[in-house]
Amino acid sequence: MSETIHDDGRVELNEEGLRDIESSSLYNEDLAPVPVAKRNWTTYNYAALWISMAHCIPTYMMASSLISVGMNWWQALFTILLGNTIVLAPILLNSHPGTKYGIPFPVFARSAYGTFGSNPAPETYNCSILGIEITGRVAAATVRETDPHGDVIDYFHLLKVGDRWWITSKLWDAESIVAE
Repeated sequence: MSETIHDDGRVELNEEGLRDIESSSLYNEDLAPVPVAKRNWTTYNYAALWISMAHCIPTYMMASSLISVGMNWWQALFTILLGNTIVLAPILLNSHPGTKYGIPFPVFARSAYGTFGSNPAPETYNCSILGIEITGRVAAATVRETDPHGDVIDYFHLLKVGDRWWITSKLWDAESIVAE
């Protein structure tokens, strides 16, 4: 048998199992299973990670937004606590294979997406909002779109009619666009 199962349920490869995977062309030291002796995260570490992800500027901004739309402070706090508790479940599920088998997350992702599907594509499309300015019923938004051919910056002018925002005009500027 090429693995050792410890009393607490954690699994570790022995020398024979390590030699088998080291001969693979996909092997590298960063993706190798972590030995039990180096798996030193405890419940405290997971709780500290979760709490540090929950206490951040976007959380405070969300709380103030919830209060500004009419919630009491305790309703906003409860809503954020509930959301962070819901997010805790997938975090713990994603950490289980690493804790039990010592495999890093990229190896775990390969089980679902394959060797190449788990890597981000080198030529990806990215879209980001650079800014939004709202004054009464009018607004201006600036959006940057990036793809392998270059960047495009879109400038939108919007008008609020009733409960909806309508785009009234759009300008754009292309940077480094290469003709195909």
